[in-house]
Amino acid sequence: MKKFSFYFISILMILICFFIYLNFFRHIKSSEILIDNFSKITVDSLNPVVGEGYSLRKIKIKGYINDSILIRDFYGYPIYLSGKVDKEFNTEYYGSFPSIINIEPYKATSGKIKITHIIK
Repeated sequence: MKKFSFYFISILMILICFFIYLNFFRHIKSSEILIDNFSKITVDSLNPVVGEGYSLRKIKIKGYINDSILIRDFYGYPIYLSGKVDKEFNTEYYGSFPSIINIEPYKATSGKIKITHIIK
């Protein structure tokens, strides 16, 4: 009887973990951009899956820029970054519209940054 209870509880735990995974982690969308040319505006867009629930929009920026860049349409306010950058920004996101960010060179002319854009 103890062996049966152990197997039953183990299978139940696996099913609960699988259910949590399906409901909270399967609809993650992300993109990575490497920018080393600061002569034009870069736009990144992630389209949510219709009918899936989202709660978070995240942007990670890592690298170096010789002067300022401008990131628009993330928080609603422009974000200025310069020099050595290792930042992460999070905001609420409910999946009712595409997540779009614009990266403008502003005063930057050289550098190399990696941007990771995530909705989940």
